[in-house]
Amino acid sequence: MFIGVASGSPIRLVTVADAFEIRRETGADYDRQSLRARSAVLGGHVSARGLYTRLRLRLRHLETWATPSGGGSDPYGRASLPGGESLDLEWDTAAQSPGHGGRLGRAAWLHLGDLQPMTLEELDRRFVTPLASLLSLAAGTDCPPVAVEVTTGSEEPWLTVHYSGLEAPAVEPRPWYLQLLPLHLLGLERLATWLDAVERLGPLPPVVARSTARSGGTLETQLLELTTVTEGLHRRLFPGSRRLSEEQEAAARAAVSTAIPNLDEEVRTTVTGALRHIEEPSFPQRLIELAGCVEHAVPGVTGRTNRWKRCVTDVRNEFAHRSRGFLQVARIDELVAVRESLRWLLTGVLLLQTGIGATELAVRFKDHQPYVLFLLQARDRLPRIFEAPTD
Repeated sequence: MFIGVASGSPIRLVTVADAFEIRRETGADYDRQSLRARSAVLGGHVSARGLYTRLRLRLRHLETWATPSGGGSDPYGRASLPGGESLDLEWDTAAQSPGHGGRLGRAAWLHLGDLQPMTLEELDRRFVTPLASLLSLAAGTDCPPVAVEVTTGSEEPWLTVHYSGLEAPAVEPRPWYLQLLPLHLLGLERLATWLDAVERLGPLPPVVARSTARSGGTLETQLLELTTVTEGLHRRLFPGSRRLSEEQEAAARAAVSTAIPNLDEEVRTTVTGALRHIEEPSFPQRLIELAGCVEHAVPGVTGRTNRWKRCVTDVRNEFAHRSRGFLQVARIDELVAVRESLRWLLTGVLLLQTGIGATELAVRFKDHQPYVLFLLQARDRLPRIFEAPTD
């Protein structure tokens, strides 16, 4: 931990965490250090485990996503989280510094107050990353944080946080017709509901959100990620789902125990281990249950669902077990259709966690140009699944 002042005008107090010196300059009347650090807080000297009770957050495309339909003043008010925290939207009309976007005009901030004292790492996990993930899903593009400010109390000054997770602001605004679910339709109360679901969803939403940018690895890698997230999300949303009832499980274990006592010990151990999770649903069963979850919210996303289930399962097993060689060019269109169907399905599953109704979400999907384009292309790329209405 280093504390000092940042060069420039005006001079500002700075605290840097996990820093090491990369250059030092000394002179008759100055001693200047250049540091590389995990994070830096401008505006004050804080402890290594500083605790903060308020957070201001700017996300890429937040301004266009949050602009009320038809313009005008902010209609959103304030939402409350179950833990007593408050959430509202603030508009800053002052000129923005380069660190806050480098532009003049209105800047939108999501403001969270009345927080339990939290470290920067806890704030990022609990609020920054989940809100960035939700905005990415709702706006249909990557929406990382571009500015973060924290304070220790309502009467204390805001401190500016810099860390590697911050990205540059948008060069061009996100057109309204490419946004799946703008804020004036979602509302702050549903953002609060989403934040309440974060602990249950775990680290899975950021992976789905990143897939909206269609970047981050080869097609095979993206498919492996999405199929893995699909299984993980099902486990978290349907923890009680079973392949066998408790009675069937007990009967199966009893029958096996009766049949194997005379076998070699290694064989007995192997068979017993294979039965350890016998009651858990198979991957195809998980797909069917998730497809049913979004059947009315994301119309047509799985095409002929039974055929889709078999296709996705085959792709997952192929890439998980490397049962084939290099990807053949002739299969690219088919695999792109599988990837996009998984992406849209998972997007729908996650957006439903905000509390939005399936009917309301379906209206948005039916009018959403990128989704309509997906359905048209899927019929050409994977006609055996998408040429007919869902099962």
